[in-house]
Amino acid sequence: MPRLSDHTVFLAQTNPGQLHLLRGTMVAIGLSVHVLNPQESITAQIETLRYAQHENAVLLVDLASLAAQGNAPDAVLTNLRQLFPSMRLVVTMSDQLAVTREEWKWIRSLGAVGLFAQASQLRFDTTLAPIIRAVVNDPDASLNAERIIDTLQVLGAENMQLSPMAEAHKTANMLDAKNILVDEIIAAVSAPDGFEVLDRTYRFSSYKACFIGNEAVDVLTRVTGRSRSTALAIGRMLHTQGILYHVAREHDFKDANFFYRFSLPTDRLRALRLQDVIFAARGRDGFSVKDRSFRGKSFPRCFLGTEAVAWLQKTFQLDLVEAITLGQTLLRLHVIRHVVDEHDFIDQDYFYHFA
Repeated sequence: MPRLSDHTVFLAQTNPGQLHLLRGTMVAIGLSVHVLNPQESITAQIETLRYAQHENAVLLVDLASLAAQGNAPDAVLTNLRQLFPSMRLVVTMSDQLAVTREEWKWIRSLGAVGLFAQASQLRFDTTLAPIIRAVVNDPDASLNAERIIDTLQVLGAENMQLSPMAEAHKTANMLDAKNILVDEIIAAVSAPDGFEVLDRTYRFSSYKACFIGNEAVDVLTRVTGRSRSTALAIGRMLHTQGILYHVAREHDFKDANFFYRFSLPTDRLRALRLQDVIFAARGRDGFSVKDRSFRGKSFPRCFLGTEAVAWLQKTFQLDLVEAITLGQTLLRLHVIRHVVDEHDFIDQDYFYHFA
């Protein structure tokens, strides 16, 4: 097995905080690191750096960086795999707190060794360590967490931690320290005696299969045995993780009379291959892609969220919530995006387009 110092890591990360954290970590363990510009061709930059001289080369790339190339992330990964067959591809999602099993399987089907959520030095063992082991291709690699974190502090990388998810990482770290498993919390609140999921109405609008925020905090307080403020923090962490969402995706999780839904994988969703879904949605009989306009502004080659949800329901025999969950997965993976990047995927007349 090659020594750590034999590895060369090409680092393509769009978010500055994630870039500094990962670069500092790789430097701390003695890897050679080349930082790539995600706005320029990743392929051309690797070729310019004379990839052939680096026998144990690794590309540690964020999905957002692939999307910035102006092509579909799955197409970019497939092209990289063909051009550099011996280079290891390790992919991150720096804008997500967790990765689903289905997303992991999708990235593996494209030739990458793994998909990893946002890293945090607060949660070294569960976020940074798996990325390091994937990069060096050694699942049993011994890592000196204390020395690595000390190096990050010297480099100032820990001060670049991504702020939007910092509180979620703190909450997850607190649960880890108390041996409280997030999966057990999710199982408890999604059980029949957990959150009360019902069809509800508000101002003459109907919302299927949802629960109320303040009632959900009541349940989280009971299930975890923690204070109400801690239960709220756990709910917000689940929201950040994508486990639950506001029905109109307009609010964070709040201890208030707002409606939320679960975004959990079901047996029908698990049975789908994401690349098959993507291929079908892009196809001639897929999403209704055409030029559209709104308030005098034109948006070329886009589709409506409502029409996409209906198509996913009909094509894959899904219910409404499953179709929205699947559409949001495509947005998480940067396969689709809102035309002006202002909305998550939702069953409304918002415009979206393929990357």
